[in-house]
Amino acid sequence: MRYDCIVIGAGNGGLIAALSLQKEKKKVLLLEKNLFCGGLTTSFKRGNFLFDVLSPTFFSLGNSDSKESLSSVFQELNVLDSFQYITRKEAYHVVSLSSHESYTMPFEISKFILQMEEYVPNSLLSMQEFFDLAKEVNEALSYIKNHPSCSEEEIIKSYPNFSRVSSYSVDVVLEALEVPKKAQNILTAGWSHFGAPTNILSFVHFASKIYEYLQYGSVHFHMSHSSLSEILLSRFIELGGVFKGGSSVSEVLFENKEIVGVKCLNGEKYFSNHIISNVSPSVFYGSFLRDEHVLSEANRLCNSRTLGAQGLCLYVGISQSAKDLGITHEKYIICDTLDSSKEYLKTKELFHDHCVVSVLPNYNEADAPLTILQFSSLYFDQVFSKFVNEKNYFSLKEQVAQRFLDAFEEATNIEIQNEIVEIEVATPVTFAKEYGVLNGSIYGYLPKGYDNLVPRLLNEFSENYLRNVHFCGSFTSSFSAFEDTYLSGYHAAQKTLKDMEGESNHGNHN
Repeated sequence: MRYDCIVIGAGNGGLIAALSLQKEKKKVLLLEKNLFCGGLTTSFKRGNFLFDVLSPTFFSLGNSDSKESLSSVFQELNVLDSFQYITRKEAYHVVSLSSHESYTMPFEISKFILQMEEYVPNSLLSMQEFFDLAKEVNEALSYIKNHPSCSEEEIIKSYPNFSRVSSYSVDVVLEALEVPKKAQNILTAGWSHFGAPTNILSFVHFASKIYEYLQYGSVHFHMSHSSLSEILLSRFIELGGVFKGGSSVSEVLFENKEIVGVKCLNGEKYFSNHIISNVSPSVFYGSFLRDEHVLSEANRLCNSRTLGAQGLCLYVGISQSAKDLGITHEKYIICDTLDSSKEYLKTKELFHDHCVVSVLPNYNEADAPLTILQFSSLYFDQVFSKFVNEKNYFSLKEQVAQRFLDAFEEATNIEIQNEIVEIEVATPVTFAKEYGVLNGSIYGYLPKGYDNLVPRLLNEFSENYLRNVHFCGSFTSSFSAFEDTYLSGYHAAQKTLKDMEGESNHGNHN
């Protein structure tokens, strides 16, 4: 069977890529090795609780003015009205276990600046300068994404401050802006959402996202994330798209050095001259190409990159309401210290306290009030793989879970362990085996130095080693934020449409 495009992997990016192309009346095949779609945006049930695999943060749903926003993409795909979501009331609540400090930060940039001034007197001016710069950074990135062939001169002329800071880390720029150290720590408390500490994380990456997050707010869906993925898949099928679950790709097919399709493990072959891969470049180039088609330059690039943080999640179902328990915040960032560099070093150890705890709605509500807590934490340098083996796996993951539960009770002075009804732990092993995440590295490649956001964006086209192949998902320049993985699928589809248009124009010319 021949298709206009084959999309490999029905994760967030793959779903959006397939739907975007199908909406343009292309004939699209979406292949997924699992029987379910959504990748990490899926759910599982335990007793009366329905747990999401990961708890994503969506913030550009509040930005309906930008064509780059998830809201605009969902609207264009005619699915936005199908989603039920609730706006979060506050940005985050951070607690340091060692110093016993805690800070609650609001949405809206003006309110954020004033709250910071209350916590850190004389920080007002530097915080205003930070957000002015963050706004320019945001606008510059939008321009680059919409004008991929723009010159360096154009960027420097239109966005001079962006050009000045584009090669520096968060810490370097905040120091140059003379932001007080305490204010820096509070501002960057959510560094783990970026998968890198602030001493190596690109300032451009951090500033653009924190600006959007605070400016447009955040939502969590009042529906399971499986339902969210199923809405996208249903819309794709409704428009005539073909989805084949349980179809694991084993080989990319070539003819005269040009891509002509894919072969699956079951022997089935599907044909197309265009591929979008939601599978990482490391797996695509390393596993899907026969020896005669191996691209040494592509493999060198993948091997030069460092795998990002491995993920661990703890899912907790409690038999009381959050209010009755005394839980007053929606997102807790719990750390030993507020210094991201020190916290980063601690996440290279198996047992540490750094975690983000999200208080979530229960989509499968019973008559009794229930609460879901999701603990998310990271491991760097593949430390989980170094310490854990088949013999100690279950005992060690129980010890890790206990450490995070104790940290939450210490940080909040709220006892929850006696009220727990259901508890599950997903480790890097779980993410690798069950969801196909390369080595459990849910954050894709580590953003650092010359492999940070701006270099990845500017080098996207030079890294197209195979004609008519594009990538989406967390291993692209979009990194691993949930809404970015959706947007990466949309951008991959737009690139594929341009490829098709170029072929059509070339044919007409001939």
